[in-house]
Amino acid sequence: MHQKALEIHERIGDEPGVAWAYGNLADAYQEMGDVGQALTYYHKALEIKERISDWIGAADNYFNLGRLYRDQGELERARAQFEKAKVLYEMVGASRGAQRAARALRGV
Repeated sequence: MHQKALEIHERIGDEPGVAWAYGNLADAYQEMGDVGQALTYYHKALEIKERISDWIGAADNYFNLGRLYRDQGELERARAQFEKAKVLYEMVGASRGAQRAARALRGV
Protein backbone atom coordinates (compact mmCIF):
# COMPACT_ATOMS: atom_id res chain seq x y z
CA MET A 1 0.00 0.00 0.00
CA HIS A 2 2.75 2.48 0.93
CA GLN A 3 4.68 1.56 -2.21
CA LYS A 4 1.62 2.30 -4.35
CA ALA A 5 1.16 5.66 -2.62
CA LEU A 6 4.81 6.44 -3.29
CA GLU A 7 4.39 5.64 -6.99
CA ILE A 8 1.36 7.92 -7.25
CA HIS A 9 3.05 10.83 -5.47
CA GLU A 10 6.16 10.43 -7.62
CA ARG A 11 4.10 10.30 -10.81
CA ILE A 12 2.27 13.55 -10.03
CA GLY A 13 5.40 15.31 -8.73
CA ASP A 14 4.09 15.75 -5.18
CA GLU A 15 7.29 16.11 -3.13
CA PRO A 16 5.58 16.39 0.27
CA GLY A 17 3.59 13.28 -0.61
CA VAL A 18 6.74 11.44 -1.68
CA ALA A 19 8.40 12.33 1.64
CA TRP A 20 5.29 11.19 3.53
CA ALA A 21 5.30 7.86 1.65
CA TYR A 22 9.02 7.38 2.29
CA GLY A 23 8.41 7.97 5.99
CA ASN A 24 5.60 5.43 6.05
CA LEU A 25 7.76 2.89 4.25
CA ALA A 26 10.54 3.52 6.78
CA ASP A 27 8.12 2.97 9.67
CA ALA A 28 6.89 -0.27 8.10
CA TYR A 29 10.41 -1.59 7.51
CA GLN A 30 11.41 -0.66 11.05
CA GLU A 31 8.40 -2.52 12.40
CA MET A 32 9.40 -5.59 10.35
CA GLY A 33 12.95 -5.38 11.71
CA ASP A 34 14.59 -4.39 8.42
CA VAL A 35 16.81 -1.65 9.81
CA GLY A 36 18.73 -1.11 6.57
CA GLN A 37 15.62 -0.40 4.52
CA ALA A 38 14.15 1.72 7.31
CA LEU A 39 17.28 3.87 7.38
CA THR A 40 17.26 4.22 3.60
CA TYR A 41 13.69 5.48 3.55
CA TYR A 42 14.06 7.72 6.62
CA HIS A 43 17.02 9.43 4.94
CA LYS A 44 15.18 9.81 1.64
CA ALA A 45 12.22 11.38 3.46
CA LEU A 46 14.51 13.64 5.46
CA GLU A 47 16.31 14.89 2.36
CA ILE A 48 13.03 16.03 0.83
CA LYS A 49 11.62 17.48 4.04
CA GLU A 50 14.71 19.60 4.57
CA ARG A 51 14.77 20.73 0.93
CA ILE A 52 11.15 21.88 1.07
CA SER A 53 11.57 23.39 4.56
CA ASP A 54 9.11 21.02 6.23
CA TRP A 55 10.74 21.50 9.61
CA ILE A 56 8.09 19.66 11.63
CA GLY A 57 8.35 16.72 9.25
CA ALA A 58 12.14 16.81 9.44
CA ALA A 59 11.98 16.91 13.26
CA ASP A 60 9.62 13.93 13.24
CA ASN A 61 12.06 12.10 10.97
CA TYR A 62 15.00 12.84 13.23
CA PHE A 63 12.95 11.62 16.18
CA ASN A 64 12.12 8.38 14.37
CA LEU A 65 15.78 7.90 13.48
CA GLY A 66 16.60 8.40 17.15
CA ARG A 67 14.14 5.68 18.12
CA LEU A 68 15.59 3.33 15.54
CA TYR A 69 19.16 3.91 16.73
CA ARG A 70 18.10 3.62 20.38
CA ASP A 71 16.37 0.32 19.67
CA GLN A 72 19.59 -0.91 18.01
CA GLY A 73 21.63 0.07 21.07
CA GLU A 74 23.42 2.88 19.21
CA LEU A 75 22.88 5.40 21.96
CA GLU A 76 25.25 8.14 20.76
CA ARG A 77 23.64 8.13 17.33
CA ALA A 78 20.21 8.12 18.97
CA ARG A 79 21.17 11.07 21.15
CA ALA A 80 22.35 13.06 18.11
CA GLN A 81 19.07 12.44 16.28
CA PHE A 82 16.91 13.32 19.30
CA GLU A 83 18.93 16.51 19.76
CA LYS A 84 18.37 17.51 16.12
CA ALA A 85 14.66 16.82 16.53
CA LYS A 86 14.51 18.93 19.70
CA VAL A 87 16.28 21.88 18.06
CA LEU A 88 13.91 21.83 15.07
CA TYR A 89 10.81 21.48 17.24
CA GLU A 90 11.96 24.45 19.32
CA MET A 91 12.79 26.45 16.18
CA VAL A 92 9.20 26.18 14.93
CA GLY A 93 7.59 26.52 18.37
CA ALA A 94 6.35 22.92 18.59
CA SER A 95 6.58 22.65 22.36
CA ARG A 96 5.04 19.17 22.60
CA GLY A 97 7.53 17.78 20.10
CA ALA A 98 10.40 19.51 21.91
CA GLN A 99 9.24 18.04 25.22
CA ARG A 100 8.95 14.57 23.68
CA ALA A 101 12.48 14.85 22.26
CA ALA A 102 13.79 16.09 25.63
CA ARG A 103 12.23 13.06 27.36
CA ALA A 104 13.85 10.78 24.77
CA LEU A 105 17.21 12.47 25.35
CA ARG A 106 16.96 11.77 29.08
CA GLY A 107 16.41 8.10 28.25
CA VAL A 108 19.62 7.62 26.26
